[in-house]
Amino acid sequence: MKIKESIGVKIFKVFNYVLLSALALVCLYPFWHVLMASFSDSALLAKNIGLLLKPAGFSLEAYDIVLKENLLYTGFLNTMILLVVGIPLNMVMTCLGAYFFSRKNVYFKKPLFLMILLTMYVQGGTIPFYLTLKDLHLTGTLWGVIIPAALSTYNMIVLRTAFESIPDSLSEAARIDGAGHLTILFKIVLPLSKASFAVIAMYYGMNIWNSWFWASTILQKESQLPLQSVLRNLLIVDEASAELGVTVKETVKYATIIVSNIPVLFIYPFMQKYFTKGVMIGGVKE
Repeated sequence: MKIKESIGVKIFKVFNYVLLSALALVCLYPFWHVLMASFSDSALLAKNIGLLLKPAGFSLEAYDIVLKENLLYTGFLNTMILLVVGIPLNMVMTCLGAYFFSRKNVYFKKPLFLMILLTMYVQGGTIPFYLTLKDLHLTGTLWGVIIPAALSTYNMIVLRTAFESIPDSLSEAARIDGAGHLTILFKIVLPLSKASFAVIAMYYGMNIWNSWFWASTILQKESQLPLQSVLRNLLIVDEASAELGVTVKETVKYATIIVSNIPVLFIYPFMQKYFTKGVMIGGVKE
């Protein structure tokens, strides 16, 4: 039997739908503006005032310029190398650390955990890392970008909480059957923490994809820069050209943003189903 809703509940629902729809439009419009601007004519776009709901004179000139930029492709390639090498290293380090700190009756667990937090805090600046990598001759290489970001303390804490939510009886039963810690980790703990594992991997992937500062500090050659550093350099060149009086094509900037975000837009919907579940599992302990 359908329960009859009161007038107050109906008003609240209408207000809620209107508010959420307005928030959705506010969040989606910046992306829509960038998309429409990327297909616009640069001269007409400069004259546009107010909201941009459709391209200001349809043109593919910006995409033609962007797709002919060789540094864009090398940036994509370097970013893919960082992702392919970095994410597995990140997950191995994070899983081992999270498993260790999720076990009970481990000697010196709390002092070690506090020491790691303190170490990560002290070396959070760029100077200690830079000097260490310089002594190891890793500056100017992609390893100099990958190694300092091999472990995130925050991600390790989230994954540790997810591991702690798994009943100890499963691990104890495996130990009785002769399983070691690596067997328990890879055959029991990780299969039961797929959602949290996927979310942490996505966190690492997004951090690598969006990172530009450290790569710009460590790498000297433009051919080694990841995608976001290439985009930043492109924006700096455009701003410098504008100060010198050279006409800057704003549409090129917008087209570059669209091209660089296409992979994320395709991958994120497939990861979204793990996101909410993984955050809840890793963030709540009962």
